[in-house]
Amino acid sequence: MNTDYKKIYENKKKFEHLLSKINKNNDLSENLIIANEALYFAVKQNTGYYVSNKLEKFYCDCAKQIKTDISNIEYEKNSVLHVATLTCNIGGHSRVIERWVELAPEHQKNSVVLLNQTCEIPSKLKENTEKKNGQLYVLDKQADILEKAKQLRELAMHYEYIVLHIHMEDPTAVIAFGTEEFTRPVMFFNHADHLFWIGKSITDKLVDLREVQSITKKYRGIDDVFILPIPQEINNTKNIKTKEEARRYLNLPNAQKIILTTGSEFKFAPFKNKSLLQPLKEIITNIQDSICIAIGPSLKNAQWKQAFDETNGKIKAIGEINYNKEYFDYIKASDLIIDSWPLSGGTVIKDAITCKKPILSLLNPIGQCDYVLKSKCFCNTERELVQKACDILSNIQQNGEDYFLDINKYFQEETDIISWQNKLEKLYNSLPKKHSVKDLSSDKDINIIDDYSLLLNQTYSLPKKEKLKSIKLIKYYLKYYLYKYIIKNHLKRDKYLQIVIEQYLQK
Repeated sequence: MNTDYKKIYENKKKFEHLLSKINKNNDLSENLIIANEALYFAVKQNTGYYVSNKLEKFYCDCAKQIKTDISNIEYEKNSVLHVATLTCNIGGHSRVIERWVELAPEHQKNSVVLLNQTCEIPSKLKENTEKKNGQLYVLDKQADILEKAKQLRELAMHYEYIVLHIHMEDPTAVIAFGTEEFTRPVMFFNHADHLFWIGKSITDKLVDLREVQSITKKYRGIDDVFILPIPQEINNTKNIKTKEEARRYLNLPNAQKIILTTGSEFKFAPFKNKSLLQPLKEIITNIQDSICIAIGPSLKNAQWKQAFDETNGKIKAIGEINYNKEYFDYIKASDLIIDSWPLSGGTVIKDAITCKKPILSLLNPIGQCDYVLKSKCFCNTERELVQKACDILSNIQQNGEDYFLDINKYFQEETDIISWQNKLEKLYNSLPKKHSVKDLSSDKDINIIDDYSLLLNQTYSLPKKEKLKSIKLIKYYLKYYLYKYIIKNHLKRDKYLQIVIEQYLQK
Protein backbone atom coordinates (compact mmCIF):
# COMPACT_ATOMS: atom_id res chain seq x y z
CA MET A 1 0.00 0.00 0.00
CA ASN A 2 1.18 3.53 -0.83
CA THR A 3 2.68 5.04 2.35
CA ASP A 4 0.53 8.18 2.01
CA TYR A 5 -2.66 6.12 1.85
CA LYS A 6 -1.41 3.94 4.69
CA LYS A 7 -1.26 7.05 6.87
CA ILE A 8 -4.95 7.78 6.16
CA TYR A 9 -5.92 4.21 7.10
CA GLU A 10 -3.98 4.69 10.34
CA ASN A 11 -5.88 7.94 10.92
CA LYS A 12 -9.14 6.07 10.35
CA LYS A 13 -8.25 3.51 13.03
CA LYS A 14 -7.23 6.21 15.52
CA PHE A 15 -10.45 8.13 14.94
CA GLU A 16 -12.58 4.99 15.37
CA HIS A 17 -10.64 4.12 18.53
CA LEU A 18 -11.33 7.55 19.99
CA LEU A 19 -15.02 7.21 19.14
CA SER A 20 -15.09 3.88 20.95
CA LYS A 21 -13.80 5.60 24.12
CA ILE A 22 -16.73 8.04 24.26
CA ASN A 23 -19.29 7.17 26.95
CA LYS A 24 -17.11 4.46 28.47
CA ASN A 25 -17.94 6.13 31.78
CA ASN A 26 -20.55 8.59 33.07
CA ASP A 27 -18.20 11.54 33.40
CA LEU A 28 -19.58 14.17 30.97
CA SER A 29 -16.57 16.48 31.04
CA GLU A 30 -14.20 13.59 30.36
CA ASN A 31 -16.33 12.35 27.49
CA LEU A 32 -16.46 15.88 26.08
CA ILE A 33 -12.67 16.04 26.01
CA ILE A 34 -12.43 12.74 24.15
CA ALA A 35 -15.20 13.73 21.71
CA ASN A 36 -13.64 17.15 21.06
CA GLU A 37 -10.26 15.57 20.41
CA ALA A 38 -11.85 13.06 18.03
CA LEU A 39 -13.62 15.91 16.22
CA TYR A 40 -10.48 18.02 15.93
CA PHE A 41 -8.49 15.01 14.74
CA ALA A 42 -11.01 14.15 12.00
CA VAL A 43 -10.92 17.75 10.76
CA LYS A 44 -7.14 18.02 10.75
CA GLN A 45 -6.18 14.47 9.71
CA ASN A 46 -8.24 12.91 6.95
CA THR A 47 -9.81 9.61 7.95
CA GLY A 48 -12.02 8.96 4.93
CA TYR A 49 -15.01 10.11 7.01
CA TYR A 50 -16.74 13.46 6.44
CA VAL A 51 -19.48 13.09 9.05
CA SER A 52 -19.82 10.87 12.09
CA ASN A 53 -23.15 9.65 13.41
CA LYS A 54 -21.64 8.64 16.73
CA LEU A 55 -20.15 12.09 17.33
CA GLU A 56 -23.42 13.74 16.32
CA LYS A 57 -25.37 11.53 18.73
CA PHE A 58 -23.00 12.25 21.59
CA TYR A 59 -23.30 16.03 21.18
CA CYS A 60 -27.09 15.76 20.85
CA ASP A 61 -27.12 13.77 24.09
CA CYS A 62 -25.13 16.61 25.66
CA ALA A 63 -27.76 19.02 24.34
CA LYS A 64 -30.48 17.21 26.29
CA GLN A 65 -28.53 17.60 29.53
CA ILE A 66 -28.58 21.40 29.32
CA LYS A 67 -31.63 22.72 31.13
CA THR A 68 -33.14 25.88 29.68
CA ASP A 69 -36.49 27.58 30.12
CA ILE A 70 -37.20 28.65 26.54
CA SER A 71 -40.75 27.45 25.91
CA ASN A 72 -42.27 30.90 26.48
CA ILE A 73 -39.76 32.89 24.41
CA GLU A 74 -41.40 34.68 21.48
CA TYR A 75 -39.33 35.11 18.34
CA GLU A 76 -39.16 38.37 16.42
CA LYS A 77 -40.59 38.04 12.94
CA ASN A 78 -38.31 38.79 9.97
CA SER A 79 -35.19 38.27 12.05
CA VAL A 80 -32.10 36.19 11.35
CA LEU A 81 -29.28 35.18 13.68
CA HIS A 82 -25.97 34.32 12.00
CA VAL A 83 -23.87 32.03 14.21
CA ALA A 84 -20.12 32.05 13.62
CA THR A 85 -17.23 30.58 15.58
CA LEU A 86 -15.16 33.66 14.73
CA THR A 87 -14.61 36.23 12.00
CA CYS A 88 -11.44 37.92 10.78
CA ASN A 89 -10.08 40.41 8.24
CA ILE A 90 -8.66 37.78 5.87
CA GLY A 91 -10.29 34.89 4.04
CA GLY A 92 -13.62 34.34 2.33
CA HIS A 93 -15.57 32.89 5.28
CA SER A 94 -16.06 36.27 6.98
CA ARG A 95 -16.78 38.00 3.67
CA VAL A 96 -19.76 35.67 3.11
CA ILE A 97 -21.35 36.68 6.41
CA GLU A 98 -20.74 40.37 5.69
CA ARG A 99 -22.33 40.14 2.25
CA TRP A 100 -25.26 38.00 3.39
CA VAL A 101 -26.14 40.62 6.01
CA GLU A 102 -25.59 43.48 3.54
CA LEU A 103 -27.83 41.91 0.88
CA ALA A 104 -30.59 40.87 3.28
CA PRO A 105 -34.01 42.53 2.80
CA GLU A 106 -34.22 46.02 4.32
CA HIS A 107 -37.15 45.02 6.52
CA GLN A 108 -35.27 42.03 7.96
CA LYS A 109 -33.21 42.20 11.14
CA ASN A 110 -29.84 40.42 10.83
CA SER A 111 -27.73 39.84 13.94
CA VAL A 112 -24.46 37.96 14.41
CA VAL A 113 -23.18 35.99 17.39
CA LEU A 114 -19.50 35.06 17.66
CA LEU A 115 -18.83 31.98 19.78
CA ASN A 116 -15.06 32.06 20.10
CA GLN A 117 -13.75 35.37 18.77
CA THR A 118 -9.97 35.52 19.17
CA CYS A 119 -9.04 38.40 16.84
CA GLU A 120 -10.22 41.81 15.74
CA ILE A 121 -13.82 41.84 14.49
CA PRO A 122 -14.00 43.12 10.88
CA SER A 123 -15.31 46.68 10.72
CA LYS A 124 -17.46 45.81 7.68
CA LEU A 125 -19.30 43.17 9.69
CA LYS A 126 -20.03 45.71 12.43
CA GLU A 127 -21.27 48.28 9.92
CA ASN A 128 -23.50 45.88 8.00
CA THR A 129 -25.05 44.42 11.15
CA GLU A 130 -25.82 47.88 12.49
CA LYS A 131 -27.40 48.93 9.16
CA LYS A 132 -29.73 45.92 9.33
CA ASN A 133 -30.87 46.87 12.87
CA GLY A 134 -29.05 43.84 14.22
CA GLN A 135 -26.88 43.22 17.24
CA LEU A 136 -23.36 41.84 17.36
CA TYR A 137 -23.02 39.41 20.26
CA VAL A 138 -19.62 38.14 21.43
CA LEU A 139 -19.67 35.23 23.87
CA ASP A 140 -16.90 34.82 26.41
CA LYS A 141 -14.30 32.64 24.69
CA GLN A 142 -13.13 31.39 28.09
CA ALA A 143 -16.58 30.12 29.04
CA ASP A 144 -17.33 26.42 29.36
CA ILE A 145 -18.71 24.96 26.12
CA LEU A 146 -21.93 23.81 27.80
CA GLU A 147 -22.48 27.30 29.18
CA LYS A 148 -21.88 28.84 25.74
CA ALA A 149 -24.31 26.37 24.16
CA LYS A 150 -26.92 27.31 26.77
CA GLN A 151 -26.46 31.02 26.05
CA LEU A 152 -26.65 30.41 22.32
CA ARG A 153 -29.85 28.39 22.61
CA GLU A 154 -31.57 31.04 24.70
CA LEU A 155 -30.41 33.85 22.41
CA ALA A 156 -31.37 32.04 19.19
CA MET A 157 -34.96 31.45 20.35
CA HIS A 158 -35.58 35.20 19.90
CA TYR A 159 -34.95 34.91 16.12
CA GLU A 160 -37.12 33.53 13.33
CA TYR A 161 -34.24 31.92 11.39
CA ILE A 162 -30.80 30.63 12.37
CA VAL A 163 -27.84 30.43 9.95
CA LEU A 164 -24.73 28.50 10.97
CA HIS A 165 -21.33 29.66 9.67
CA ILE A 166 -19.47 27.61 12.26
CA HIS A 167 -15.97 26.18 12.06
CA MET A 168 -15.74 22.45 11.47
CA GLU A 169 -14.22 21.63 14.88
CA ASP A 170 -16.71 23.72 16.88
CA PRO A 171 -19.48 21.60 18.49
CA THR A 172 -21.16 24.50 20.35
CA ALA A 173 -24.06 24.87 17.91
CA VAL A 174 -24.78 21.13 17.82
CA ILE A 175 -25.03 21.11 21.61
CA ALA A 176 -27.18 24.25 21.54
CA PHE A 177 -29.63 23.01 18.88
CA GLY A 178 -29.41 19.23 19.39
CA THR A 179 -32.78 19.12 21.12
CA GLU A 180 -36.28 19.72 19.81
CA GLU A 181 -36.97 21.92 22.81
CA PHE A 182 -35.31 24.46 20.53
CA THR A 183 -37.89 25.16 17.83
CA ARG A 184 -36.47 27.68 15.34
CA PRO A 185 -35.38 26.30 11.90
CA VAL A 186 -31.62 25.99 11.40
CA MET A 187 -29.71 26.48 8.14
CA PHE A 188 -26.12 25.23 7.83
CA PHE A 189 -24.03 27.25 5.36
CA ASN A 190 -21.52 24.66 4.16
CA HIS A 191 -18.54 26.97 3.62
CA ALA A 192 -16.09 24.13 4.36
CA ASP A 193 -17.86 21.51 2.26
CA HIS A 194 -14.56 19.76 1.52
CA LEU A 195 -13.75 18.95 5.18
CA PHE A 196 -15.10 16.80 7.98
CA TRP A 197 -17.71 18.65 10.06
CA ILE A 198 -20.59 18.04 12.43
CA GLY A 199 -24.07 19.51 12.24
CA LYS A 200 -25.93 17.06 9.99
CA SER A 201 -28.25 16.06 12.83
CA ILE A 202 -29.41 19.61 13.64
CA THR A 203 -29.64 20.98 10.10
CA ASP A 204 -33.12 21.69 8.74
CA LYS A 205 -31.67 22.90 5.43
CA LEU A 206 -28.11 22.39 4.22
CA VAL A 207 -26.92 25.29 2.05
CA ASP A 208 -24.24 24.28 -0.44
CA LEU A 209 -22.04 26.40 -2.70
CA ARG A 210 -21.98 24.11 -5.74
CA GLU A 211 -23.89 21.38 -7.49
CA VAL A 212 -21.66 19.99 -10.27
CA GLN A 213 -18.95 18.46 -8.06
CA SER A 214 -21.08 17.82 -4.97
CA ILE A 215 -18.94 16.56 -2.12
CA THR A 216 -22.04 16.61 0.08
CA LYS A 217 -23.83 13.93 -1.94
CA LYS A 218 -20.86 11.63 -2.56
CA TYR A 219 -19.07 11.76 0.78
CA ARG A 220 -21.93 12.49 3.21
CA GLY A 221 -24.94 10.94 1.51
CA ILE A 222 -27.00 14.14 1.82
CA ASP A 223 -29.24 14.75 -1.18
CA ASP A 224 -31.57 17.48 0.06
CA VAL A 225 -29.48 20.64 -0.31
CA PHE A 226 -30.15 24.22 -1.37
CA ILE A 227 -27.57 25.79 -3.70
CA LEU A 228 -26.67 29.35 -2.75
CA PRO A 229 -23.39 30.61 -4.27
CA ILE A 230 -21.26 33.24 -2.56
CA PRO A 231 -22.90 36.62 -3.27
CA GLN A 232 -21.26 39.52 -5.00
CA GLU A 233 -20.20 42.57 -3.06
CA ILE A 234 -22.21 45.73 -3.71
CA ASN A 235 -20.84 49.29 -3.78
CA ASN A 236 -17.26 48.06 -3.96
CA THR A 237 -15.38 51.31 -3.35
CA LYS A 238 -12.09 49.41 -3.20
CA ASN A 239 -12.06 49.19 -6.99
CA ILE A 240 -11.80 52.89 -7.72
CA LYS A 241 -8.14 52.83 -8.82
CA THR A 242 -7.21 52.12 -12.44
CA LYS A 243 -4.48 49.60 -13.20
CA GLU A 244 -1.94 52.40 -13.65
CA GLU A 245 -2.97 54.12 -10.40
CA ALA A 246 -2.78 50.86 -8.48
CA ARG A 247 0.71 50.15 -9.85
CA ARG A 248 1.94 53.61 -8.88
CA TYR A 249 0.47 53.19 -5.41
CA LEU A 250 2.14 49.78 -4.97
CA ASN A 251 5.37 50.91 -6.67
CA LEU A 252 5.05 48.26 -9.38
CA PRO A 253 6.53 48.66 -12.88
CA ASN A 254 3.97 49.90 -15.39
CA ALA A 255 5.58 48.22 -18.42
CA GLN A 256 5.65 44.65 -17.06
CA LYS A 257 2.92 42.05 -17.40
CA ILE A 258 1.84 41.09 -13.90
CA ILE A 259 0.40 37.72 -12.90
CA LEU A 260 -1.20 37.52 -9.46
CA THR A 261 -1.97 34.40 -7.45
CA THR A 262 -3.41 34.54 -3.97
CA GLY A 263 -4.47 32.21 -1.17
CA SER A 264 -3.35 30.92 2.20
CA GLU A 265 0.10 29.34 1.99
CA PHE A 266 -1.24 25.82 2.57
CA LYS A 267 -3.31 26.10 -0.63
CA PHE A 268 -0.08 26.00 -2.66
CA ALA A 269 1.62 23.04 -0.93
CA PRO A 270 2.95 20.52 -3.54
CA PHE A 271 0.68 17.55 -4.19
CA LYS A 272 1.93 14.27 -5.67
CA ASN A 273 5.23 15.95 -6.62
CA LYS A 274 3.48 18.78 -8.47
CA SER A 275 2.89 22.42 -7.56
CA LEU A 276 1.58 25.58 -9.18
CA LEU A 277 5.13 26.90 -9.28
CA GLN A 278 5.98 24.58 -12.18
CA PRO A 279 3.53 26.14 -14.69
CA LEU A 280 4.18 29.62 -13.23
CA LYS A 281 7.88 29.29 -14.04
CA GLU A 282 7.05 28.13 -17.57
CA ILE A 283 4.75 31.10 -18.15
CA ILE A 284 7.36 33.54 -16.85
CA THR A 285 9.94 31.95 -19.17
CA ASN A 286 7.67 32.12 -22.24
CA ILE A 287 6.39 35.67 -21.72
CA GLN A 288 9.04 38.38 -21.67
CA ASP A 289 8.73 41.20 -19.16
CA SER A 290 6.32 39.18 -17.01
CA ILE A 291 6.42 38.78 -13.24
CA CYS A 292 4.29 36.86 -10.74
CA ILE A 293 3.27 38.14 -7.31
CA ALA A 294 1.90 35.67 -4.75
CA ILE A 295 -0.23 36.92 -1.85
CA GLY A 296 -0.44 34.51 1.08
CA PRO A 297 2.84 32.55 0.79
CA SER A 298 6.06 34.21 1.89
CA LEU A 299 9.74 33.90 1.05
CA LYS A 300 10.22 32.12 4.39
CA ASN A 301 8.73 29.12 2.61
CA ALA A 302 11.52 27.09 0.98
CA GLN A 303 9.73 26.37 -2.32
CA TRP A 304 8.79 30.03 -2.85
CA LYS A 305 12.29 31.18 -1.92
CA GLN A 306 13.72 28.73 -4.46
CA ALA A 307 11.33 30.01 -7.14
CA PHE A 308 12.35 33.59 -6.33
CA ASP A 309 16.04 32.72 -6.74
CA GLU A 310 15.59 30.61 -9.88
CA THR A 311 13.61 33.36 -11.67
CA ASN A 312 15.79 36.26 -10.49
CA GLY A 313 12.94 37.63 -8.42
CA LYS A 314 10.27 37.36 -11.13
CA ILE A 315 8.18 35.12 -8.89
CA LYS A 316 7.83 36.82 -5.54
CA ALA A 317 5.78 35.74 -2.53
CA ILE A 318 4.88 38.75 -0.36
CA GLY A 319 2.93 37.13 2.51
CA GLU A 320 -0.51 38.08 3.81
CA ILE A 321 -2.25 41.31 2.76
CA ASN A 322 -5.23 42.81 4.59
CA TYR A 323 -8.37 42.22 2.52
CA ASN A 324 -9.71 45.70 3.27
CA LYS A 325 -6.47 47.51 2.39
CA GLU A 326 -3.98 46.74 -0.46
CA TYR A 327 -5.52 43.42 -1.52
CA PHE A 328 -7.77 44.94 -4.19
CA ASP A 329 -4.97 47.26 -5.34
CA TYR A 330 -2.92 44.18 -6.27
CA ILE A 331 -5.85 42.73 -8.20
CA LYS A 332 -6.37 46.00 -10.06
CA ALA A 333 -2.62 46.22 -10.80
CA SER A 334 -2.49 42.75 -12.36
CA ASP A 335 -3.06 41.55 -15.93
CA LEU A 336 -3.99 37.97 -15.09
CA ILE A 337 -5.12 36.15 -11.93
CA ILE A 338 -4.20 32.48 -11.54
CA ASP A 339 -6.17 30.54 -8.93
CA SER A 340 -4.30 28.73 -6.14
CA TRP A 341 -3.54 25.00 -6.58
CA PRO A 342 -4.01 22.25 -5.43
CA LEU A 343 -6.70 24.02 -3.39
CA SER A 344 -8.86 26.51 -5.24
CA GLY A 345 -9.90 29.87 -3.77
CA GLY A 346 -13.53 30.84 -4.23
CA THR A 347 -13.23 34.43 -3.02
CA VAL A 348 -10.31 35.48 -5.24
CA ILE A 349 -12.14 34.31 -8.37
CA LYS A 350 -15.12 36.48 -7.50
CA ASP A 351 -12.90 39.43 -6.67
CA ALA A 352 -11.03 39.08 -9.97
CA ILE A 353 -14.32 39.11 -11.88
CA THR A 354 -15.51 42.12 -9.87
CA CYS A 355 -12.34 43.93 -10.98
CA LYS A 356 -12.88 42.77 -14.60
CA LYS A 357 -9.72 40.68 -14.69
CA PRO A 358 -9.20 37.38 -16.54
CA ILE A 359 -8.60 34.40 -14.26
CA LEU A 360 -7.46 30.82 -14.86
CA SER A 361 -8.18 27.89 -12.58
CA LEU A 362 -6.57 24.44 -12.79
CA LEU A 363 -8.40 21.16 -12.16
CA ASN A 364 -7.89 19.85 -8.61
CA PRO A 365 -9.25 16.89 -6.60
CA ILE A 366 -11.50 19.08 -4.44
CA GLY A 367 -13.13 20.97 -7.29
CA GLN A 368 -14.26 24.50 -8.14
CA CYS A 369 -17.46 26.53 -8.25
CA ASP A 370 -19.99 25.65 -10.92
CA TYR A 371 -19.51 28.86 -12.91
CA VAL A 372 -15.75 28.24 -13.16
CA LEU A 373 -16.24 24.73 -14.55
CA LYS A 374 -18.61 26.02 -17.24
CA SER A 375 -16.20 28.72 -18.49
CA LYS A 376 -13.11 28.54 -20.70
CA CYS A 377 -11.11 29.90 -17.75
CA PHE A 378 -11.13 26.35 -16.38
CA CYS A 379 -8.03 24.31 -17.30
CA ASN A 380 -7.96 20.51 -17.26
CA THR A 381 -4.15 20.24 -17.45
CA GLU A 382 -1.03 22.24 -16.65
CA ARG A 383 -0.30 22.41 -20.39
CA GLU A 384 -3.69 24.02 -20.98
CA LEU A 385 -3.05 26.47 -18.13
CA VAL A 386 0.29 27.56 -19.60
CA GLN A 387 -1.13 27.88 -23.12
CA LYS A 388 -4.11 29.95 -22.00
CA ALA A 389 -1.95 32.17 -19.76
CA CYS A 390 0.43 32.87 -22.63
CA ASP A 391 -2.54 33.53 -24.91
CA ILE A 392 -3.93 36.12 -22.51
CA LEU A 393 -0.62 37.82 -21.76
CA SER A 394 0.36 38.02 -25.43
CA ASN A 395 -2.69 40.20 -26.14
CA ILE A 396 -4.04 41.44 -22.83
CA GLN A 397 -6.53 43.93 -24.20
CA GLN A 398 -8.32 41.56 -26.57
CA ASN A 399 -7.74 38.07 -25.18
CA GLY A 400 -7.84 39.14 -21.54
CA GLU A 401 -11.23 40.76 -22.07
CA ASP A 402 -12.46 37.70 -23.97
CA TYR A 403 -11.65 35.38 -21.05
CA PHE A 404 -13.14 37.81 -18.54
CA LEU A 405 -16.40 38.15 -20.49
CA ASP A 406 -16.74 34.38 -20.78
CA ILE A 407 -16.48 33.63 -17.04
CA ASN A 408 -18.43 36.77 -16.13
CA LYS A 409 -21.41 35.48 -18.14
CA TYR A 410 -21.67 32.33 -16.01
CA PHE A 411 -20.77 34.20 -12.84
CA GLN A 412 -23.60 36.70 -13.30
CA GLU A 413 -26.08 33.90 -13.92
CA GLU A 414 -25.27 32.42 -10.52
CA THR A 415 -24.38 35.37 -8.28
CA ASP A 416 -26.10 38.45 -9.69
CA ILE A 417 -27.29 40.43 -6.66
CA ILE A 418 -30.97 40.44 -7.62
CA SER A 419 -30.99 36.74 -8.49
CA TRP A 420 -29.04 35.95 -5.29
CA GLN A 421 -31.61 37.84 -3.20
CA ASN A 422 -34.38 35.91 -4.96
CA LYS A 423 -32.61 32.65 -4.13
CA LEU A 424 -32.29 33.76 -0.52
CA GLU A 425 -36.04 34.38 -0.35
CA LYS A 426 -36.66 30.90 -1.80
CA LEU A 427 -34.32 29.45 0.82
CA TYR A 428 -36.29 31.00 3.67
CA ASN A 429 -39.57 29.84 2.10
CA SER A 430 -38.23 26.26 1.82
CA LEU A 431 -37.62 25.96 5.56
CA PRO A 432 -39.86 23.94 7.87
CA LYS A 433 -41.83 25.89 10.43
CA LYS A 434 -40.24 23.98 13.29
CA HIS A 435 -36.74 22.70 13.98
CA SER A 436 -36.17 18.94 14.16
CA VAL A 437 -33.23 16.78 15.20
CA LYS A 438 -32.42 13.83 12.96
CA ASP A 439 -31.98 10.38 14.44
CA LEU A 440 -28.83 9.13 12.69
CA SER A 441 -28.47 5.93 14.70
CA SER A 442 -29.60 3.75 11.77
CA ASP A 443 -27.49 5.60 9.17
CA LYS A 444 -24.19 4.03 8.13
CA ASP A 445 -21.22 6.37 7.92
CA ILE A 446 -19.64 6.65 4.48
CA ASN A 447 -15.89 6.05 4.39
CA ILE A 448 -14.02 6.81 1.14
CA ILE A 449 -10.23 6.94 0.90
CA ASP A 450 -9.00 8.32 -2.43
CA ASP A 451 -6.89 11.14 -3.95
CA TYR A 452 -9.30 13.61 -2.45
CA SER A 453 -8.52 12.21 1.01
CA LEU A 454 -4.82 12.29 0.22
CA LEU A 455 -4.87 16.00 -0.61
CA LEU A 456 -6.88 16.89 2.48
CA ASN A 457 -4.60 14.88 4.71
CA GLN A 458 -1.56 16.65 3.29
CA THR A 459 -3.08 20.11 3.48
CA TYR A 460 -4.92 20.16 6.78
CA SER A 461 -2.79 17.78 8.85
CA LEU A 462 -2.18 18.40 12.51
CA PRO A 463 0.86 20.54 13.37
CA LYS A 464 3.82 18.38 14.23
CA LYS A 465 4.77 18.42 17.89
CA GLU A 466 7.77 16.98 19.63
CA LYS A 467 6.71 13.63 21.01
CA LEU A 468 6.95 13.14 24.74
CA LYS A 469 9.27 10.41 25.86
CA SER A 470 7.52 7.29 27.13
CA ILE A 471 8.54 7.88 30.75
CA LYS A 472 7.16 11.43 30.62
CA LEU A 473 3.90 10.22 29.09
CA ILE A 474 3.54 7.64 31.87
CA LYS A 475 3.87 10.49 34.38
CA TYR A 476 0.99 12.31 32.70
CA TYR A 477 -1.13 9.14 32.95
CA LEU A 478 -0.32 8.93 36.65
CA LYS A 479 -1.17 12.61 37.20
CA TYR A 480 -4.47 12.11 35.40
CA TYR A 481 -5.47 9.19 37.66
CA LEU A 482 -4.16 11.04 40.71
CA TYR A 483 -6.41 14.04 40.09
CA LYS A 484 -9.32 11.84 39.05
CA TYR A 485 -9.48 9.43 41.97
CA ILE A 486 -7.51 10.95 44.86
CA ILE A 487 -7.30 14.73 44.72
CA LYS A 488 -10.37 15.06 42.47
CA ASN A 489 -9.30 18.31 40.85
CA HIS A 490 -11.33 18.37 37.62
CA LEU A 491 -9.35 21.11 35.91
CA LYS A 492 -6.02 19.34 36.44
CA ARG A 493 -7.52 15.99 35.49
CA ASP A 494 -8.91 17.38 32.24
CA LYS A 495 -5.59 19.04 31.41
CA TYR A 496 -3.61 15.81 31.74
CA LEU A 497 -6.24 13.73 29.95
CA GLN A 498 -6.04 16.10 27.00
CA ILE A 499 -2.24 15.81 26.91
CA VAL A 500 -2.46 12.01 26.93
CA ILE A 501 -4.97 12.00 24.05
CA GLU A 502 -2.94 14.50 22.00
CA GLN A 503 0.14 12.33 22.36
CA TYR A 504 -1.81 9.32 21.20
CA LEU A 505 -2.93 11.24 18.12
CA GLN A 506 0.65 12.23 17.28
CA LYS A 507 1.89 8.67 17.16
